[in-house]
Amino acid sequence: MRDRHRYTLSFLVPALCALLAMSCASQTPGTDLLQQLQTKLVRVRGLPNGSRPTPPDVDLLKLNGLGRNDVRSALGAPDPCDSEINDDCETRTFWSFRWGPPNAEPKPREGYVTVSNGGPWLLVIDFAHDHVVAARWLGQR
Repeated sequence: MRDRHRYTLSFLVPALCALLAMSCASQTPGTDLLQQLQTKLVRVRGLPNGSRPTPPDVDLLKLNGLGRNDVRSALGAPDPCDSEINDDCETRTFWSFRWGPPNAEPKPREGYVTVSNGGPWLLVIDFAHDHVVAARWLGQR
């Protein structure tokens, strides 16, 4: 019985080591950056409405080559993805993600004009053949 366990372990341990090495090798600078952006995106979207957080100073070139599915699984659905527009988000050549909470609701007062200070920063990711080819930050006024 002991020999049987030893025999099984002699195959199991190298197989587990190989799986562990493969999972570590699949982490790229791009996937690491996506994980960072995911964490930060959740945090900045939780700020009070109307907040304008500055985007992180990161090298967006690291996203180049990642798949569309990688981006969606990390950052979620792009903004806006309206079903009213009859637009298939999955086939767009770019996706944008709002970097912050929605605008604050204006409090209209009679005799006054309400002026909006624009919207939050946008993370815009361009795709070709379902892979990232460019990414950039766009500020709104």
